[in-house]
Amino acid sequence: MKEDVHEVEAVFTASSSIESLERAAAASLNIVLRKEALPIAKWMEEKLDIPYVYKKPYGVAGTTEFVNNIAKTTSWTLNQAIFNTEIAEIRRYCMQFKRKFFSYTGTKNCAIYADYDTTIGLKAMLEEFGLLIDKAQVIHKVIGETIETGYSERERMLYLKEKPLYLLLADEPTLKMKNQAKKAIQVSNPNLSTVL
Repeated sequence: MKEDVHEVEAVFTASSSIESLERAAAASLNIVLRKEALPIAKWMEEKLDIPYVYKKPYGVAGTTEFVNNIAKTTSWTLNQAIFNTEIAEIRRYCMQFKRKFFSYTGTKNCAIYADYDTTIGLKAMLEEFGLLIDKAQVIHKVIGETIETGYSERERMLYLKEKPLYLLLADEPTLKMKNQAKKAIQVSNPNLSTVL
């Protein structure tokens, strides 16, 4: 954004240290990637005058909105010429993928099983690439949202066993279920191999 570097003061995760959380008050901006962090970001804006940006930086459209929102929320200057050049290059890559994928004769169906923000963001990005989203499901309960939530593991297992997919994006337990996906990638927790 600017020629100078903006340091990360803290990243809130399950393994954050007390010291890193204390540094959070020195931030000039909170970048919120998960809905669960909104209450603390709103509190920090109200009590500490630290603004926040809550966007999903997935795909060209999501990333553009994310970067523009940061520029609008802060006094940081966005070099629009460089940004436009980068976005144009990414759009070219997307078009190349779409052209190659257009003649692909196998299934183009994709399924996403993840947390709320990852599901919404990846769904939008895959649609930009021209992939068909057959199932986009939040794997934990979300109140007041219009995306599928709360289906049982049994229903998920039956779907994955029976449905041919080009791409499955999910948490590790879902990826371990028998499925017919050509490609399966972990995009959400839990990650059983680090827990067990």
